[in-house]
Amino acid sequence: MTLQDYIFRLQRLLHDAQGQIWPINPDLITYINIGRDRVALDCLATRILPIITIPALQERFLYSTVQTAALQLTNPTPSSRIIGAINGINIIQSSAYQPPLARMSWTELNAKYRAQGPLQPAAFPESWAPFGDNQTFYIASPSGSQLTAEIDCTYLPSNLVNTTDVETAIADPLSELVALQAARWAMYYQDDFGAAEKFMAHYKMEKVEIMEALPHFSGFTVS
Repeated sequence: MTLQDYIFRLQRLLHDAQGQIWPINPDLITYINIGRDRVALDCLATRILPIITIPALQERFLYSTVQTAALQLTNPTPSSRIIGAINGINIIQSSAYQPPLARMSWTELNAKYRAQGPLQPAAFPESWAPFGDNQTFYIASPSGSQLTAEIDCTYLPSNLVNTTDVETAIADPLSELVALQAARWAMYYQDDFGAAEKFMAHYKMEKVEIMEALPHFSGFTVS
């Protein structure tokens, strides 16, 4: 799948296969890239497992740290421009013991672990919580020694720019959903909210059918 393929499919959905009403332009490409972001997050289509260092007594971590670790992955290196969501965290204590931390809301974690101050060291962390800025997350209680953690996360893919750019982030068949999301945004920015909602409804229907057809062990249907 290339950007040109996405554009053609989007133009077909907009009833303009010849590109007379919706020619190739920056707006059309923007709608496609917005659509790719939505599919990545909705379907966990860009889910990866980078590993970061957990320094002693540190409770607050940046998504940018996870992004740096993501770009160090190989075979292949993900085309990640930013981390979109943290799904889970496993602390790597040894090759035989890598337990997941319990996910909590920030309010719950703050009340349970930080009432006596933010840095109450423990032998081993127990929980984590995303913060509302979607740029940071917290681990509690912070360990008194350095550890490593496997971060289950979903990244937003690097934008496609040139018509020959190849899609390397969102695999088939999930890439088939991108044009539907792009068409939704095209209609939305035309103030045709009725058409935008129809494309969104079609997108949701197709997403369910595709993900239910995938095997459960593929990772696409496991949240």
